[in-house]
This record gives sequence, structure tokens and C-alpha cells, in this order.
Amino acid sequence: MKISKYFTQKEFQCKCDNCKHSCSMDTIFLILLDRLRDLVDGPVNVSSGFRCNTHNKEIGGVDNSWHTKGKAADIYSSKATLKEIYDIAIKMFDEVIIYNKNGFVHVAEPNKFYSEILTSIVSEDMSE
Repeated sequence: MKISKYFTQKEFQCKCDNCKHSCSMDTIFLILLDRLRDLVDGPVNVSSGFRCNTHNKEIGGVDNSWHTKGKAADIYSSKATLKEIYDIAIKMFDEVIIYNKNGFVHVAEPNKFYSEILTSIVSEDMSE
């Protein structure tokens, strides 16, 4: 099931067996990830999206991880280098970290500027 322009729920589901693969991604986060995908001009793959608290702890994730709030993803693309993804993402997200060894870029928490604008637009769309 698609949860945004480009992404499906399955791509973001928790990878553990404890939570029955829950997935609760933030709408604003997904809108920005779709925009990032547009700018990459090619597929963007999700290696980790939503995580339940149990799974996050099992894999060594930090307490209060944005992954557990549906506001983070670890991504990569065959059409862009990690540095190119970083250069695009840093304009949209407050937390952007390149993990060269693991081959992904961690993006989290839409920045305040985009969050305020997109929240206003999403709220208007939902009231119609």
C-alpha cells in the first residue's frame, strides 16, 4: 500500500517480529522524502524506517530515536552518491548523517521552515 507519492508502507515497516511490523510515518516527513526523491531523479531505497521501541533498543538505536516517532529513515540510491543525497537532504531535514561504512544516509526530523509550511498545506487539504 502506498503511503506517499513514491513509497509504500512495507518499505518503512519495523523489521522486528515483536510489533507485527507496525508502521506509523509522519506525513510531513514523507512529503519531504518524496521531494528528495524528485531531486535525486531516481529511486531512493529505505534500509530502515519506522522502528518500535523494542527493535530500536535491540539494534542499539538511541533513546527517543526519530525512527520510533516515524520521522526518520536510513536511505540510499543507485542514482546518487551518499554525499549528493546529503547535500539535498541537509536543506530539508534537521538531522542528516552519512554512514559510509553502512552505505546509507540517515535523515530525520523535517526542519522547522518546511514543517510549518507543509503543516499548513496539509491541514487545509484535510479540511476540504
